[in-house]
Amino acid sequence: MSKLDLTQPKRQSPVGVVVLFFKNLRVGVNIFVSLFFVQYGFRIDPSSNWLKITLVLLLAGFIVLSVLQYRKFYFYVRGNQLIIEKGVISRDKITVPFDRIQSVHINQNIVQRMLNVVALKIDTAGSAVKEMEIAALERSYARKVQEFLMRMKNESRGEEEEVYTEDGDLQVGGEAIPLVQLSVSDVLRVGITENHLRSGFVLFAVVFGYIWQFEEYLQDFEPYLESQKNFVAHRWLQLLPFAIAAFFVIAVGLSLIQTFLRYYGLRFFIDKRGAQLVSGLLKRVEYQIPLNKIQYIKWASNPLRKLVGLKTVVVKQAGSKEATD
Repeated sequence: MSKLDLTQPKRQSPVGVVVLFFKNLRVGVNIFVSLFFVQYGFRIDPSSNWLKITLVLLLAGFIVLSVLQYRKFYFYVRGNQLIIEKGVISRDKITVPFDRIQSVHINQNIVQRMLNVVALKIDTAGSAVKEMEIAALERSYARKVQEFLMRMKNESRGEEEEVYTEDGDLQVGGEAIPLVQLSVSDVLRVGITENHLRSGFVLFAVVFGYIWQFEEYLQDFEPYLESQKNFVAHRWLQLLPFAIAAFFVIAVGLSLIQTFLRYYGLRFFIDKRGAQLVSGLLKRVEYQIPLNKIQYIKWASNPLRKLVGLKTVVVKQAGSKEATD
């Protein structure tokens, strides 16, 4: 493994421009929907030239912004501190001492997986900035940076250095052996035993929130709804079982989708140095918690999971929210 040199400012991978573009595009779409579409609603003509010109200008602006963000983003080490400089118009310089670093995680969303890069997330303690992200690094280089930061954190605190395999897993007796590993059938069982009432009511709240937000654009449907009011009022008792069944089916489907997105391919490791969790379908997430940062580990379950022999492991990290496996 070549020696890592972070004394000179480093940029992200060149394909980071694409990663930043899609991040900016997602923000832009949210703003466009919440402001522009809500203002004009269904009165927008998709074939109008002004709309096409507006979209082209916005896309061009996102491309220019992404290139500038890439060129203005640097990370490097000075003394016992990690420094990140970023910003296009307003420049930010974030400085984090090594002894303030709590953990370093590797994440990978669907765009990053297509481009074969990963994001490096750095959790800190006792500072205004709780989390920093380097959005696009080659996996092998990200591993080196991760190992370097964890090693410098341990040295600054006088702690033992954690040892990693080449693919970044914690070593257990010389090999990275999963303590928990979920197959597709296991993930399916987890999804079936989720809290479906919670999933259903969350979806219910979201749907009615959008209905309320776009209420004025649904006025064209009011005559039809009024015509169906008497039908529902006279047959609500017969319709109630179908409504409950539909609610349950949709809630279970939503729970399964959320479970597969979050827990697909889950592997959990633990040894004398700490714990590591890897999971995710579209967004691959890797969490690492050093042993001295674990406050407690508890087991929890619900009635459905007890029936199929499943339990939930909750690891509480010092200075952070609970992380659930």
